[in-house]
Amino acid sequence: MKKLLFVFISLFCALNVTNAQKVETSIDLFGGAGVNEYNNYAVGVELFYGYNFNSYFSLSLGVGCRYINDVSSAGISASSLLYLLIPAHARAKINFSNGNNPFFCLLDAGYAYNFNKQKSLVLLEPALGIDFNKKVGFAIGVVLYPGEYTKTYSSGSASSYGFGGNTVEGCACIVCFKVRFVL
Repeated sequence: MKKLLFVFISLFCALNVTNAQKVETSIDLFGGAGVNEYNNYAVGVELFYGYNFNSYFSLSLGVGCRYINDVSSAGISASSLLYLLIPAHARAKINFSNGNNPFFCLLDAGYAYNFNKQKSLVLLEPALGIDFNKKVGFAIGVVLYPGEYTKTYSSGSASSYGFGGNTVEGCACIVCFKVRFVL
């Protein structure tokens, strides 16, 4: 295992030294607020490693760690759940210009392992942003993922018959802000 880790780190360093213009490593800090009944807020950090095909287009693979405060699948409508997600996803980045401060579009799509329950999530994250000197970038976007919410009935209706509520499935949506540091 140590040999495999050493080979991976050596390859990573060699690619960065020999192909500095083509290979890009970045760290994203992530924060967001929910905009519907399925979630409240999320924070996290992600590491991306990618390849710049030219000054306008790049592809990356990333992994991260996010804490989500969510009412999705909580089982009761009044309380929320705090859980950990490990997203692994691909990123396509399109720069709209070739200057030092280009505007860009990000599209992240992938899968997030959920440590709280059996069901993990498919994520889709489009965003728009700007890079400063191609080293620091700011982006605003949305995070979309499937959500479930248990709605309880009001007093005097179906709850008197022993029914506690029904589960509604929908799309959870978080408006997010990302700060991107290119290493």
